[in-house]
Amino acid sequence: MTPLTPLDAVLDLTAATSQVELDRSVVRLAAALVAAEQITLYHLFQPDGGAADDPEAPTTWVRELPDGDERPITALPHCAAAARSGTPQPLSLPGGGVEVAYPIAGDQGLAGLLTARYPHLPDDAQALLAPLLTCYHHHRRLLLALEHDALTGLRNRQTFDLQIWEVIHAAGRPTRRRDEPGGTICFAMFDIDHFKRVNDTFGHLYGDEVLLLFARLLGRSFRQSDLTYRYGGEEFCVVLFGANLERAGRVLERFHTAVADHPFPQVGQQTVSIGFTQVRPDDQPGDLIDRADRALYFAKAHGRNQLCAYEQLVTDGELADTSRVIGGVELF
Repeated sequence: MTPLTPLDAVLDLTAATSQVELDRSVVRLAAALVAAEQITLYHLFQPDGGAADDPEAPTTWVRELPDGDERPITALPHCAAAARSGTPQPLSLPGGGVEVAYPIAGDQGLAGLLTARYPHLPDDAQALLAPLLTCYHHHRRLLLALEHDALTGLRNRQTFDLQIWEVIHAAGRPTRRRDEPGGTICFAMFDIDHFKRVNDTFGHLYGDEVLLLFARLLGRSFRQSDLTYRYGGEEFCVVLFGANLERAGRVLERFHTAVADHPFPQVGQQTVSIGFTQVRPDDQPGDLIDRADRALYFAKAHGRNQLCAYEQLVTDGELADTSRVIGGVELF
């Protein structure tokens, strides 16, 4: 078999059409380039919502991809040293061998970290990995721009349409990050109450500021492993992994309260209506969205400024469960 060259790796990497696919590609290609026993990719983030690329921040955490295992960067001393210095940092392993942390430089700070484990450190590892990691950063920057909403920075509707299938397939399939029984996942939709009144009264500039601040509250209220989206206009949605209806309700109620308590400049108090439901392994995207949307509509039609679970509304007789299963096919 012909050895993989850096140029081959770069060409392969730039074929990725999503961030998830890109992350998986760089791990696979790095392992092939340097014959590493194990490659791990990390993204940096701040649990309190601070700058994600500041390795000097005492609360910096790393998230392992693609499974989402999270830990403080201080738990990985060679990664912390690589983040601070901007140069590769080795770590001798107790059972023999070495693991090297390679920083991935960004436009203004650090874009991430990649670690490679070797039985013996190869002399040409840095030279082989450097162009791959640079290309990874450039391509990731382009994909992030395509996948995220320009105003709020959240994932956009196009990304939601692509990722919702992966969410449904994950339901009932436990992983390290989705370790509750059955791989329980909940899906919630949000609508900022009386948002048109904000635009009509204060103008679209203040309306955009409300959207931006609301998105920041979303980012601070949910885990990095959850998925947040701007669905369209003043509508947002979130996927909560490892959360049954009860736990999702508690988390969503905290967010609901955080929005009501937040001072929006000039506009004052804003509230939000929320509808949520549990993801079913046999869902179609339309089924999932319809259940959450019906719960959201119920919340809006009955006074707004509240959250409603679709399943609870059905149990209470407030909504009719219109889905029927015949021969394994769900009909409406």
